[in-house]
Amino acid sequence: MSVTHQISQRYYRWLNRLFRMDKYARLIPIDFNQPWWHLYKKQWGSIAIVAVLETCNNVFLSMPALILEYFLLRGTAYFGYFVLLWGIILLLELVADFHSTRVMVQCLQSINYAANQHLLQVDPIFHQSSTKGKVLAKIYRGSEAFQEIFRAAIYEILSLIIGVVTVIVSFLTIDIRLGLLALVLLSILTLVSVGLFLFSAKVLVPLRIDADDRVKNVGTESLMQATLIRSTFSAHHVNAKLQQVNKQRLSIEGNSLRSYDIISSLSKIAYVGIFAFIGIFVINLVTSNTISQTTGIALLVTFFSGTYQLLVVGQFIYRFKDQLIRAHDLVAFMRSYGQQTFPVMYLPPAQELTVKKNIIKKSLALCLEACNIKFRYGQNNPLFNGHKVRLVVPREQESKLYGIIGYSGQGKSTLLSILGGQLKPSAGNVFINQINIYAINDEVRRSLLALQNQNSAGFYGSIRYNLTFGIARGCHYTNQELIEVLERLGLWEVLQQKRGLETKVSEGGLALSSGQRQRLDFASVYLRARCYKPAFVLLDEPTSNLDEENERAVSAMIQELATDAVVLVVSHRLKTLEKTQGILDLSLAHTTKELAFIQPEQLAQQSFYYQQLLTGNVSFALSKKSDTASIPENFSQENFSHLDTIV
Repeated sequence: MSVTHQISQRYYRWLNRLFRMDKYARLIPIDFNQPWWHLYKKQWGSIAIVAVLETCNNVFLSMPALILEYFLLRGTAYFGYFVLLWGIILLLELVADFHSTRVMVQCLQSINYAANQHLLQVDPIFHQSSTKGKVLAKIYRGSEAFQEIFRAAIYEILSLIIGVVTVIVSFLTIDIRLGLLALVLLSILTLVSVGLFLFSAKVLVPLRIDADDRVKNVGTESLMQATLIRSTFSAHHVNAKLQQVNKQRLSIEGNSLRSYDIISSLSKIAYVGIFAFIGIFVINLVTSNTISQTTGIALLVTFFSGTYQLLVVGQFIYRFKDQLIRAHDLVAFMRSYGQQTFPVMYLPPAQELTVKKNIIKKSLALCLEACNIKFRYGQNNPLFNGHKVRLVVPREQESKLYGIIGYSGQGKSTLLSILGGQLKPSAGNVFINQINIYAINDEVRRSLLALQNQNSAGFYGSIRYNLTFGIARGCHYTNQELIEVLERLGLWEVLQQKRGLETKVSEGGLALSSGQRQRLDFASVYLRARCYKPAFVLLDEPTSNLDEENERAVSAMIQELATDAVVLVVSHRLKTLEKTQGILDLSLAHTTKELAFIQPEQLAQQSFYYQQLLTGNVSFALSKKSDTASIPENFSQENFSHLDTIV
């Protein structure tokens, strides 16, 4: 560790001990179904303190010349009182700054956390149609907006109002005509300037938000899909798209800034005219001996110090309106993004306790039951329309391996996701030993289920991190245990040549081949199953990208899992399914609502699709054919000799 880095760490530790923001600041719970201002309502105490103290500060800073004149007219010895008053104002400002910092960091991080927490709990199906760049852009803009709304309200708008009011009250105290003149002129300037900026904000801010969304979306997409873009030789196409959206944003931002500058310039010219008019009036008061020359100078200094922010009042309002629109945009986006239709992280304590008691309670059999399930994607034809699945497996049964097959697009992965607590059906329920899996949270759900999706994924980080992701600290695997799993899957030899368990994997596992990603994915679910000992393990095409040798290794480990848990495997490869106790064939879903796991020998007599798999007719088996296809008359039990075929 370098000396500079050590000094930096020590300095930060000293700051942390001094300010203790980890103690005084907190993440505030946010419900996006409530009005956007509820975040500020929950911090009203700190906001009130900041507003009162900043009011005192702004009153003093708006009329220092008049205050100084007041003390000096009573004798030079009173100058010390002026300095003392100034010191008190500075101390109050320090207190205000503490509470202001607290409010701003709580706004920023609470919104950021709440938005990501909300997305984490939304049903997975709603994430499929989202664009990640747009989501990230809205969260970043929205969290910054909530912080900026507070800052602009207190340090710009409130400061401006206090300054102007102080000036007008001071003028009215000295000369009522001067006060009324200042009130009328400043009101006209404020109304016109604010009106122009609000109209500009209403037109331009939504355009800026939309342009920023497109830039972030295309940029994020090009980064996440860089490998695909290069492999399809489409870099020029994506580059043209990047250029187009950035040019559009450049134009919109440029036009916004130019309109902003022109309105600001007009406001400044008007202010100079008002200052000149007020100055002439004050000079006339001095020449007529209504006020002293010292008082006249103090009035002009007070007018300028208290109202100079009117030069940018429109800008203040524009920025404030801009941030309000961004905050509204985030809240509206979160409300419309998707729904959470079943618990993920939270449950009423009593209900959760009851569920855990049901899990702990030993039963003689493991039972999976899906009752009258209905599900469709959007407006498409329903994949399941009142179908039922029931599987009861005795605990003492030696092998609990079962398979799921069917034509491509018939709903195999969807069924596994429904049974695995990922896609809640629009009607019907799924039970494991009479426990509704959509009425429990993830903490309980993982004690019942372990799931491997069809598409291999991964996080940026080490092999160790990816292997043990989702495994609680209480279930510790040693390095040797992790290495043994990798060796069995044929991965350790490759990883050992790099950095072993500390080998870095890119986001999505792009640094690995498809087969390596799939095996790493299976290793993770294997370790989770060994840790939590769930009742059911659901595997979606765990061997689709593997050669024969690696398929045998994975199949052997699947058999191990099937001695303790019921393992459901979606596969079109018969080698993976050859030791199954029963197979559910979705190609039969059109003939019955009762989806049963049938012994392979019996299934061969009922399913034309399964026959095609047995005879090695891969091209037919992988494409959905007519549901009315019949069993060929010449089919016989001899076709089971093809079970060793690697499809």
